[in-house]
Amino acid sequence: MGPRHVVTAAHCRYTRATNTWTTNLTVTPGRAGNNWSYGTSLVPSSGFSWYFTPWQWRVANPAGGSSQYDVGILTLPNRLGDLTGWMGYAAVTDASIQTNLVFNRGYPWCNAVQADGTARIDDVGDDPNSGLTCDDRHLWGDPTASTTSNFHDRDAQNWARRFDHSCDASAGQSGSPLYRYINRAPAVIGVHTLSKCGKTAVDIICTVNDIKPLRATQLTPEYRDWISYFRNWKP
Repeated sequence: MGPRHVVTAAHCRYTRATNTWTTNLTVTPGRAGNNWSYGTSLVPSSGFSWYFTPWQWRVANPAGGSSQYDVGILTLPNRLGDLTGWMGYAAVTDASIQTNLVFNRGYPWCNAVQADGTARIDDVGDDPNSGLTCDDRHLWGDPTASTTSNFHDRDAQNWARRFDHSCDASAGQSGSPLYRYINRAPAVIGVHTLSKCGKTAVDIICTVNDIKPLRATQLTPEYRDWISYFRNWKP
């Protein structure tokens, strides 16, 4: 989102169950296995760094539920984006999201397990009929566009804070961007946050009707303005 700015899911930065910030979050843009040619940043670090979530994410039982506030912003100590470039960001209407091509890219966690040890079954190599293998620490994204619908949790200005999508995201891809092209440039319009079904063998089974089994936090004008604030505060 900027030369030193990252937008992600709030749950990647702050754990509600323990009311604690993550103390060793490493940002590695453009990683390919053990190759991280573009550098890394540790948040927090001895250099300047800053991190943010909506306050509603960090309190018990916020009105309307916590999931609509699952978005976070990082300001890094070094300008990794000068080497990699970065996506733009935009708040766009529900209709604009549904009528334009939306894509997702992220880093799946191969052979992931939940906190209680339950194995995840939703990484990109778990379906034997797909012909795919999960390549840990490598960028992944379905080459086709996603479908979107079911806009939820509207704010006071009637902007939906969440929507459902069909992108092929899996364990480990929370906080990865949902983006579309505006004036031929990629612009983030939301971040992936959860799978509604099919995460584990004992989870709710996805059915043929679950054509959009994933959910994203949308960049409302409020969230967009927060990003702009942090970008202008520490360019």
